[in-house]
Amino acid sequence: MAENDFDFVVVGGGPAGVAAAVRAAKLGRRVCTIEQLNYVGGCCVNLGCVPTKSMCFNTHYFSDVKQHARQHAVEIQDMSFDLAQMHRLKDEARHVQQQYLARTLRDSGVTLVTAGAARLVSGTTVEVTTADEKEKKTINAKNILVCTGSFTADLPFLPIDEKRILSSNGCMELREVPHRMTIVGAGAIGLELGSVWSRLGSQVEFVEMLPIIGSEAIDEELAALYVEELRAQGMRFNLSCKLTAAHVTEHNICLQYETATGEQHELCADVVLVSVGRKSATAGLGLKEIGVKLDRRGAILVNDVCQSVSVPTVFAAGDCTPGPMVAHKSTMEANAVVDHLFGGTRPQLHYGSLPFVVYTQPEAAWVGPSEQRLRSESRHFVVYRFRYNSNMRDTLCPTLDGFVKVIVDADSQKVWLREIFFIYVLGDRCDAGSIGVYTGGDIWRPDRGSGVSGPSRCYDGRLRQLPARAPILQEPQ
Repeated sequence: MAENDFDFVVVGGGPAGVAAAVRAAKLGRRVCTIEQLNYVGGCCVNLGCVPTKSMCFNTHYFSDVKQHARQHAVEIQDMSFDLAQMHRLKDEARHVQQQYLARTLRDSGVTLVTAGAARLVSGTTVEVTTADEKEKKTINAKNILVCTGSFTADLPFLPIDEKRILSSNGCMELREVPHRMTIVGAGAIGLELGSVWSRLGSQVEFVEMLPIIGSEAIDEELAALYVEELRAQGMRFNLSCKLTAAHVTEHNICLQYETATGEQHELCADVVLVSVGRKSATAGLGLKEIGVKLDRRGAILVNDVCQSVSVPTVFAAGDCTPGPMVAHKSTMEANAVVDHLFGGTRPQLHYGSLPFVVYTQPEAAWVGPSEQRLRSESRHFVVYRFRYNSNMRDTLCPTLDGFVKVIVDADSQKVWLREIFFIYVLGDRCDAGSIGVYTGGDIWRPDRGSGVSGPSRCYDGRLRQLPARAPILQEPQ
């Protein structure tokens, strides 16, 4: 095989790209990964999951100590927060992950090309241009995987300048705490970054089109508890509101919005975070020119194994395909592509079992369909609810509390949904519930003395037991 001929070329070095390249290389294939930047990691490591979670965890630690130290018999005076150190920790976390992923690719035998813009000139050929546009290289492959991530969607009357009108990228790099911050969109990104700056003293206010926060797929009961908890922390929410106009002056940015009843309001702030979703970063890849079909948001239209519906040698994964833009969806799709191409299988992708979590405090996590969706589908189900503070360990710490909701099939007791509403509980997520949905696993009824049963395989290898004697409200439907 010639130097620039490969079995598999991956365009994009994010979670999907790294997962697919390493898996294919371990199956004995000759693999090349092309990344436009000088470093790998994609949106998750460089612009999303890693830096934002670093900021969330560090500001929460500051806020928690400041608010609750006395409850633990600790006296602290003259506390302050080092904003520059927060940014250093964020950048260090990002750098560590970049280095780890690059080393993983190289140790797996993957040829890594960085600082190169890729363009597909056919279903089996990629042209790579260096950043200075002085050199072009042609790379051939039997199959190509496109996983180039996504970018922040903007609003036509509120163009992002990353100075006062910010995307999440710019919001993470603020070097001063703004006095007033308005956030357009109360999804996961907006809520996490809003929490960060609220803990540091900013007056944060949201404008959201939906009547709930977190996601349009979140359970309404969970969302109602969630928004009240965040309001108690000082954040303000204007729900079911449509943004209609923006006026930028030298000193502030004023947004006009309309409520569900038609009332007109104005909200002014020092900075505005636009957090209204993301779009697939597929422009400039030459996809339309070679016949790859895209949807209106730039995502590649694919079949059940993430294969382009129009060019069979082109595959896509992660934010480049329709659906949720989360890292674990990206790796799931990437692994499925490799297993289909080189593993001799046709994997089934279980999108309904993808867990979601918002890393505020409290954390909100869920997996599976919401209760309102099940009701709309006339499903027959049973709801279990209980609180974390019924557990003896939790009652010993006055700041630990939480709400758990499990929805199961009324006849078979199969898990449809497990939602966890965390209040000042760190570390736990909805792993056990996710695997229960994935396998259709049985659930042991909590009122009979146990938690969720099922296989040991789950997202991060942990299976959390539910409290055995928590008070339960059972609601036959």
